[in-house]
Amino acid sequence: MQILNEMKGYLFYLGIIVVFAINLNVTCGHGLDSIYVERYYVSDSTDKLLSTPDALPVGSVTYRIFVCMKPGYKLQAVYGSEYHQMTIGSSKQIYNHPNYGNYIPNLIPDYSLRYNTVMLDSWISMGAASMDGFGILKNHDDTASTVENRFTPPMLHNTNEGIGFPLFERDGIRFNSGKPPRVTAIGLDSLLADMNKFVAGTDSTGYYFKTNNGAWACLEGAKNVDGTPNNVVIAQFTTSGDLHFEFNIQLGTPEGQVERFVHSNPDANEILFPALKFNSNNQ
Repeated sequence: MQILNEMKGYLFYLGIIVVFAINLNVTCGHGLDSIYVERYYVSDSTDKLLSTPDALPVGSVTYRIFVCMKPGYKLQAVYGSEYHQMTIGSSKQIYNHPNYGNYIPNLIPDYSLRYNTVMLDSWISMGAASMDGFGILKNHDDTASTVENRFTPPMLHNTNEGIGFPLFERDGIRFNSGKPPRVTAIGLDSLLADMNKFVAGTDSTGYYFKTNNGAWACLEGAKNVDGTPNNVVIAQFTTSGDLHFEFNIQLGTPEGQVERFVHSNPDANEILFPALKFNSNNQ
């Protein structure tokens, strides 16, 4: 049950799932239902005015990427391999919060979410949106424990119709459900370094990452929060540019087997899932 030749000693135990949406659901007859890319937020002039200068252009979009699975399945890994490259990129800079952000949300304290634009930080995940908060679709959230922004006038109050529920009504974070799974990363040093630093005034430079030998994963497998569909957030990216990605994922089945889904050129042990390739410019 070897997963990736160059990482077989490690990824043998991993399962990978991804759910992707932007009003898009792609289904198949296996454990992966869809990849859902949610337009979580669009920044406005108040967000730019009260954030660090030049850091968050008006109109920046925060995307959340979910792996949507059938009941009983678990997300094990998001990866790039020799024949299935993983890429993440944008025509503009990806936003990183200068003070409280982190490349994995498990290291973002819950209390800091109420400060300016911390909730728009870019990160990779296996279900977490903060230290104790699970990331869930806003459509599956309710008004309980919604984070209240501390600034005056309050930030993150845009009611752009393209984001569905505004964040002050439903923030897509569920607390009081235990500790979210931690991310285990391998071969992603440059990605993590770029997502853990603040770069102001360089929005025109764009961003691009690729790997043929890297992954982020959850050894025990990641699944839904109780009472919600079996969806797991795997990343959040904020950018004023066109976001694109190519992912491959592995899922663990209820029977203890694995399923691997790739964005292109599947071999006999893989399942082609075109929604693992995304470009916001096409939506």
